[in-house]
Amino acid sequence: MDQSAAGPDAPRPSDSPADAPAPDHAWREELSRAHDTSNALAVGRFTLDGEPIYLNCGMHTVLGGATPDRPRRDYLVNPSFAQLLRDSEQRFRRIVEHIADPVMVTDWTAHIRTVNPAFSRVTGYDPAEVLGRTPKILASGHHPPATYADMRHRLGSEGHWLGNIWSRRKNGELYAQRLSIASLRDSAAAGLYIAVYSDIGEEIRALERARFQAEHDALTGLPNRVLLFDRLSEALRDSRRRGTQVGVLFIDLDRFKPINDTHGHAAGDTVLQSIAERLKRSVRDTDSVARLGGDEFVVVLRDVEAPDHARQVAHEIQAALTKPIWLSGLSVRVSASIGVALGPQAGETAEDLLHRADQAMYAAKRVRPPPHPLPGRMDPLANRRGHPDPNPHDQAGD
Repeated sequence: MDQSAAGPDAPRPSDSPADAPAPDHAWREELSRAHDTSNALAVGRFTLDGEPIYLNCGMHTVLGGATPDRPRRDYLVNPSFAQLLRDSEQRFRRIVEHIADPVMVTDWTAHIRTVNPAFSRVTGYDPAEVLGRTPKILASGHHPPATYADMRHRLGSEGHWLGNIWSRRKNGELYAQRLSIASLRDSAAAGLYIAVYSDIGEEIRALERARFQAEHDALTGLPNRVLLFDRLSEALRDSRRRGTQVGVLFIDLDRFKPINDTHGHAAGDTVLQSIAERLKRSVRDTDSVARLGGDEFVVVLRDVEAPDHARQVAHEIQAALTKPIWLSGLSVRVSASIGVALGPQAGETAEDLLHRADQAMYAAKRVRPPPHPLPGRMDPLANRRGHPDPNPHDQAGD
């Protein structure tokens, strides 16, 4: 297997059998019987990197690999060492089978030689379905060729690769995993690659939850200020590239504070959730609705064709928000002051456009002061009929 197998003082084997050192007398008889079709002696020749040059039938039995059609070379392994190799391989297989994470072993041509029970449990493939095939059966199609090119390069130059990839189970389901691949070069398993998979699905789900919480309002589930600026900045970049306009509607609720003061914060939270749902229903899927905090909301309209379009959306939102909201038999109403700004103007940022919409909202408040607060009234008809509120978040009566 290794140059040391010929003895520590043996010269480096050459490419020509004639240049090989003559074996001692004990080996001559065994060598004379070492035909390619015989298992009496395991004969193999390897490069310094562990690549097989020639394996006779005996060495093929030891390693389980294909026998190259090459002239016999000068490296010898005696049968006792061959048995040691077989014992080592059996121990290796037992270890792999007891590893809790999925394990796959391939030869140097990337054909699968061994998988463990955990591999079958996670992927859904029985060993008989994958042995002799390549890991492409697990490919998700989510990674560009450059990913696999980098994997091969690192395995060749460093002997190992570690990264996160998406794979596909037998049933077609995608799943995320952390993959560690090591090249086994300096042992009887030269030319093998061992891949160990770790399920990171829960880790990714935890990261997604953390990201959602960082970018969304906890009460309404709407994007918060952080995500709003990301989306507004993206909308402005698209509008400059396509020659369109972006509309920003800054919405401040009227009559909301008396509801909180009279009916409590739980009722106020329900009203805010209802408002969020009405706003989402008032715009297109390509538009965005965000909550800045308190009773302030922002709508981002993409691809605004004319100023009248933004004003029309503002009127529709105003009409939707003034409809009654039911809180377990209690009817409350709010209205809103809405400022509209279109952009981008020359050199304008997302912050600049939002500031102009904010200023327009305050101008609207000054021009049209909100009506006297109507914090809520009991609906005697609903109480008499005993009608439960089927959706405490939003009963607009439409």
